[in-house]
Amino acid sequence: VSQSRYILDITGNTHETKKETLVDIAKNQHTLLTEYIRKHADPIYRKKLDALCGTPIEEINKQEVVSLFEESGALAHTRTQIEQYITTAQQLIVEKNLTQKDAYIFETILTLLKNRTA
Repeated sequence: VSQSRYILDITGNTHETKKETLVDIAKNQHTLLTEYIRKHADPIYRKKLDALCGTPIEEINKQEVVSLFEESGALAHTRTQIEQYITTAQQLIVEKNLTQKDAYIFETILTLLKNRTA
């Protein structure tokens, strides 16, 4: 769930989500996205991230931030993780022989998480 929130903080549309974006960058929050850049991305992306972190939201160029996370591979990596978690959860629903009602509840929750936009 938190991975989806991290993605929405970067790529979300404030008008649609009714939530301010880029808050994590402005507050210099450590997220899975920033961790990916710091541990796995080319040093040029780490420098860009460091320059952006702590910058007031109104001074941040959103497209620059989105490009940073796309080009570094952080968004793709996090999206892949989310898909893997959802797939694993769906497999567990089948393997654990849940009642039809319980399986439906869990499948509904997974669908909501997968399609989360706010």
